[in-house]
Amino acid sequence: MIKKTWQLYFFNELLKLSLLILGSFYLLYVLIDYSAHSKTFNQEILPFYKVLCYYIFQFTKRLDLLLPVALLISSIKVLATANLRGEILALVTGGIPTRRLLTPFLFAAFLATSLCYANYQWIAPKSLNWIDHFEQQYFQSKKDEKNIVYQVWLEDNSVLIYQNYNAADHRFFDVFWIKSLDAIYKMRWLDLSTLRPKGKWVDYFERNEKGELTCKTSLEELELPDIQFKKGNLTAAIYPPKNQPIGELLKSVAQKGDLFKLHTMQRQEAVVATQLYYKLLMPFACVLVVLGPTPFLLRFGRNLSIFWIFAASLTALITFFTMMSSSVILAESQVIPPLIAIAFAPLLYSILITYGLKFVFFQ
Repeated sequence: MIKKTWQLYFFNELLKLSLLILGSFYLLYVLIDYSAHSKTFNQEILPFYKVLCYYIFQFTKRLDLLLPVALLISSIKVLATANLRGEILALVTGGIPTRRLLTPFLFAAFLATSLCYANYQWIAPKSLNWIDHFEQQYFQSKKDEKNIVYQVWLEDNSVLIYQNYNAADHRFFDVFWIKSLDAIYKMRWLDLSTLRPKGKWVDYFERNEKGELTCKTSLEELELPDIQFKKGNLTAAIYPPKNQPIGELLKSVAQKGDLFKLHTMQRQEAVVATQLYYKLLMPFACVLVVLGPTPFLLRFGRNLSIFWIFAASLTALITFFTMMSSSVILAESQVIPPLIAIAFAPLLYSILITYGLKFVFFQ
């Protein structure tokens, strides 16, 4: 906790500057993105509230990148200013250990880390699903949309193949339910919002004695109680792993015993494990960006190269983001086991930062 006056001062300065940078960067992003999509927004005559919701949800999507950048710039600015004004020297001379000067900065870093975890668990999943639906509806071309099909495995090992899913109505559109090799249902849409799933404009195909699939019945509406699914499992299958909360990903990986698995796994299992490790480790970037520049900012001397500290720190952060993005690709394609691939960059940076901090914490 931060109780002392100087701790509150540093924390307030850090908070104000972080919010200013966060807001400024995101406003710049909104202006660039809106100019790129302004033609679509005008053609579709979108209500203002939809555009506003889109950019609010985009903020939660970009939060794990924007927050470390804002925290890095603000922490360097606050520490560098305090050093140049002699405030840090005065505090150290007054008997405060150098390592204790980082208390308000670490407190802010752990708050930011907690915010990232909360975002991954409760906010981002809903935002990402809404964004995907919005972009599919307004940005995606009809030609591309016709070529996309999805599949979901149900509890009885039957398969749903569909083209679109409406999350608001819980309906699949242009659906094939492959109950078995000998029984297939074709539907215009399938409604799973009721206790007994219901299909609309249903054609039932059955294999005859000659081995041919023939249409046995065609109905305008048909209840399909044989479709077996658990709501949680179905939701996890419908939405891509990057849109799922940490808890759901952890449950999926733990059930299959892949939590610390280092050998080859199935493609979908590798994707789920990769997204889990990414969401567990990425928030720690908020701690790394605070600790990384510290050894250079707490040095006492006449020549404090603030420009080079900013330049080196931002370069290191961009490199970290690039390494994490590359690691996701390598892990999902199983070139490297997901755990090793995703943990490499945070572990490497932690070792380098720890080596630099020993001159601060143990002097």
